[in-house]
Amino acid sequence: MMNSSLRIPVTPEVLRWAREEMEVKEEDAAREAGIELDELRAWERDGASIPLSTLQVLRKLYKKPLAVFLLSTPPKRVKQPTDHRTFRNGTATKTKNLLLAIRRAQRMQEVFRDTLNENGETAVAHLPRFPRPLTPRKLAALARQDFQLSLETQIKWKDEREGLTALMRLVEAKGVLVFQMTFDPKDARGFILPNKHPPVIVMSSSDAVRARIFTLLHEYCHLLLGQEGISDWNDRNPTERYCNQFASAFLMPLNALRAHLALAKYRSGVETNISVVVHMLVKDFKVSAEAVLTALVSLDVISQDFYDEERRRIAAEVEEYKKRKKKGGPSPAVKCVAQRGVPYVSAVISANKEGKIGLSDVSDYLDIRQKHLPKIESLVRQKNYEYAGETV
Repeated sequence: MMNSSLRIPVTPEVLRWAREEMEVKEEDAAREAGIELDELRAWERDGASIPLSTLQVLRKLYKKPLAVFLLSTPPKRVKQPTDHRTFRNGTATKTKNLLLAIRRAQRMQEVFRDTLNENGETAVAHLPRFPRPLTPRKLAALARQDFQLSLETQIKWKDEREGLTALMRLVEAKGVLVFQMTFDPKDARGFILPNKHPPVIVMSSSDAVRARIFTLLHEYCHLLLGQEGISDWNDRNPTERYCNQFASAFLMPLNALRAHLALAKYRSGVETNISVVVHMLVKDFKVSAEAVLTALVSLDVISQDFYDEERRRIAAEVEEYKKRKKKGGPSPAVKCVAQRGVPYVSAVISANKEGKIGLSDVSDYLDIRQKHLPKIESLVRQKNYEYAGETV
């Protein structure tokens, strides 16, 4: 039973930092804690001995362990990703899930870097350097060439899951960590951490698999441009528009796209039925409808108004699909590898095998019970293992 009379002294700096890091408004914090706004402001200005029951409420709201509030000074602030999102009302806020995903990715990046350092290794990326300036389509062609990804290989992918897995491995081979985490795609499609040692790309695991393919390449374009930040695919931001066009051109090279457009129109028998053409291109290239629309508008096959209208229609269909979709998901082992990627999981397991970290550390770093470790080790050893599942 919690002692209601117990009070915990908390410094104003720590209390204010805990709230601001999760971007919780003063009014919301006061309401959740059941105190007046002026009282919360006094605590954050002067410090206070806070009832344990109230501190437990704030701890849950701020997503912090209770021990953090015992610190005399707040932890060093970590630089947050630049926000490339553009919302129609002009403001872009970060939801709790997005903030938690950023914080979690930062910790995993640090764990990976420290684990390699323990083994006398350094996290080094091997990103190609191309001359600038380049059009998105030219940069995409050079990137495909660097990956040695042929159109024949892409077309032979049996489905989008195999495609996402293949592309994740190509990006990871460049020394980039690729994570999949839970946050609403309506808030952001993905992000890149500011610290480039090593570079980290994070996609929303709540997004459709084809959409994640587009996001992965969109974020990879940011890396090639030497950028970081949070993305939402919007076309109102010039940088986001460039990365959208890169991702679309990467997935659908110009010559192949023109050939498929002609074939799709021939097969459909109705040249004006763009929806049929889009469906065929989605199926052939294993890409999202948004990627196809981006390609078509860049070639002036469709108008910008039609493009905007179709994107809104597709977004509504996706939301309806999510409502009907049955609950469920992969096993804990599959989910672990899918969310963290093979390089990160392998580094943690190797550190344990070499006696650098204990099993409790492995469980902590992988956020999984020890009984699942044999299955995880088996998964990362499988060369043809598809770890980019439907929803992770």
